[in-house]
Amino acid sequence: MDSADVVLGLRSHVKNHSKIRSIARARHVPIHGIKSSTMPQISRALRYLLHMDDPKNPEAIDLRLFAHNGSDDEIEALEEARLAVEQIVIPQGQPVELLPRSPKVRKMQHELVEHYRLKSDSFGDEPNRRLRIYPA
Repeated sequence: MDSADVVLGLRSHVKNHSKIRSIARARHVPIHGIKSSTMPQISRALRYLLHMDDPKNPEAIDLRLFAHNGSDDEIEALEEARLAVEQIVIPQGQPVELLPRSPKVRKMQHELVEHYRLKSDSFGDEPNRRLRIYPA
């Protein structure tokens, strides 16, 4: 703690350990609590602490880079995957199932998920085959 710039810990641990809080307070070291010790939670906290993740100015991904012909269906499917990743999978650490899509569109969604360094898998039978996105 003598050379720490910040304490990163699980909220439940920090909340229940008054010694950590008192030492941090005495040394003017801020405490940042995270909900769980998953990689997305830790990564998000580090991006926040290093001022790399400004919620007022999120870095927009150009979905057209992942689309093959830029049709409305492709862009809609990619937007569905992007929102699932950014609003559920990363912040909440929960897997998400997307709507059934064609093999070509699912491939684009897989590529988008890889961009976020997450894993995905297709499951189900055609024509109801769909993507499931997993937290890191």
